[in-house]
Amino acid sequence: MNILGYISYEFNYKGKSWTKIHKIYVLTTTQGKGVGRILIDKVAEMARENNNTELSLNVNRFNRAVGFYKKIGFEIMGSEDIDIGNGFLMEDYILNKQLA
Repeated sequence: MNILGYISYEFNYKGKSWTKIHKIYVLTTTQGKGVGRILIDKVAEMARENNNTELSLNVNRFNRAVGFYKKIGFEIMGSEDIDIGNGFLMEDYILNKQLA
């Protein structure tokens, strides 16, 4: 078995009927080959089964993956800067996708 990526998520995030994708990583060698979409589609399927109506995730504003997320139906809902200490700041977009 080859591991191509990783995704972590949480149903009913903060008591709401949406699923938060906390982390998603895909091996550089497999990027652009559909692995990320497969992972997100599977989470979306399970979210629907858990009566969740939306997916949400954060992504760095300078990450080229922003284009990927927009292409598969996510919309930028806002941005936030998160101080993670020692002078480091996460500068993220908040992206959401409605589930049909």
